[in-house]
Amino acid sequence: MKKTLLLALAVLLLGACTPKCDVDAYKASVAPILTEWSDAFALATQTPRISLAPQVEALQDIKREAETLDIPQCAVESHSHLIASMDHSINAMMAFLANKPDAEVNASLQRAQRELNLYADAVEALYPDE
Repeated sequence: MKKTLLLALAVLLLGACTPKCDVDAYKASVAPILTEWSDAFALATQTPRISLAPQVEALQDIKREAETLDIPQCAVESHSHLIASMDHSINAMMAFLANKPDAEVNASLQRAQRELNLYADAVEALYPDE
């Protein structure tokens, strides 16, 4: 019984010593990627279909960069929404490039916007006192 109590106490103490989630560091690391994404996406939306492939490639590169970030545990959910938004945006561009129906392109863009909203809400929830 003493060993069990000692083990439980050790687990509680170690749990209390875990570092606080550094949300500010996460936001600082993702901010330049978001700026780059925003610029690249704006450019892609103004690019003619025939010239769009390099713009899509740039978006894919930015998404890959976002996937390599070291994400604190508290931000994993929010970051997954960001990556999903990027995926849907790229899918929309690929559908447009492949001359798919507008409904398919728009559906992907709507999913991208929904995931981006979920990302923003999840990041905001990381700051409960503000």
